[in-house]
Amino acid sequence: MYIHFIFNSIELLAFGLVCIIVIFLFWLRMNSRLEEEKNKKAIYENFFCSGRLGSSLFSFFRGSLRVSIYEEFIIISGPRKILLRWSDIGSVEVKRYWLSQELFIYHKKKDLGSPIILMLSFFSFTSGREEDKARRIIQSHI
Repeated sequence: MYIHFIFNSIELLAFGLVCIIVIFLFWLRMNSRLEEEKNKKAIYENFFCSGRLGSSLFSFFRGSLRVSIYEEFIIISGPRKILLRWSDIGSVEVKRYWLSQELFIYHKKKDLGSPIILMLSFFSFTSGREEDKARRIIQSHI
């Protein structure tokens, strides 16, 4: 009985360690910069957001996306890095729900689902502040 408990604890510890390593590698990938971003200062940056592409049911979970807005373009970085130039963006809007708000970016790129839907606020009581700030910045550039 005691040996079985130790074996399960070691398995649990190994699994936890593997999960931490995978999360750390994902975080490094998410925070790596594209060549276009190097030596530029972001107007707006959010390291802790979630979202989805188009009508896809697959969502990127909270904290798995980085959104950076620069003078010339927007970067959405996660498992895939997306660069949207201002000419690629058709419109942007914030949709308000009971406990959350989402930023919808409608774009013209054929290789991505449209719209890109982002949830930038972490807590529901601050919901909307980050989305409205990003929307105002994007609308001033398109």
